[in-house]
Amino acid sequence: MNTMAYTLSPYPFPKHPSRESYEAAREYCARFVAGIPDRIQVLSDLVRTSPAHRTWQPDLTMDSLKSLGVWLKDHVSVRAMTEKELREIDPVYPSPMDLRGETITEETISVMIDVAMYLGQTFVSTFPGTIKWGRPVKGKRSA
Repeated sequence: MNTMAYTLSPYPFPKHPSRESYEAAREYCARFVAGIPDRIQVLSDLVRTSPAHRTWQPDLTMDSLKSLGVWLKDHVSVRAMTEKELREIDPVYPSPMDLRGETITEETISVMIDVAMYLGQTFVSTFPGTIKWGRPVKGKRSA
């Protein structure tokens, strides 16, 4: 993956989201949503480093999603898992894939978070009033 000048996402997915407090989940969601415009720009800059996608525009259209998908499939990187990671594989969340001791890189995870932000923002834009950003959490009203 060409990650020259690519900044990793500051929005890692919580390892155990169900264990987060209501306030922590709400704060994470607010930071995540506020960061979407910046992360879309970072993603756009990265996508345009690829010769075949120099003119890609994050215009929130379905066509831009198709082009982004084509770009993404060639920009997934894996690395060998460490011995510690192999020992810590959580049997509660088994992988649907046989990874054979490999895992995606931190850069790939970050890019996937950025792509997910773009996908979500495209849906919000395409279906106004129907879809919005938020994170379902158990609060006092839903308990």
